[in-house]
Amino acid sequence: MGWLATVSIAYLAVIVSASLLNGKRFNVFASFVFFIFLTVLMGRLMRLCAVGVAGIDAVLLVRSAIALGYAVAVYAAAAWLMERHLSV
Repeated sequence: MGWLATVSIAYLAVIVSASLLNGKRFNVFASFVFFIFLTVLMGRLMRLCAVGVAGIDAVLLVRSAIALGYAVAVYAAAAWLMERHLSV
């Protein structure tokens, strides 16, 4: 799993906790569950897309591309949430 994608998912979970779940009773637990869900989803997506690719180099390239795309999408979602719900 990509380190950058995992850090981006954690960043999104913190932003969700601070913006959408601010003041709620179980906001830390909910953001942790959200983090676990997105991480598992990324892992399954990486395994699914690497099926049928021949060679270890090709598999690593496909997984790296998926992790990078996932990180960019998650970071864009975090930026959108910050712009809409937080006064930065």
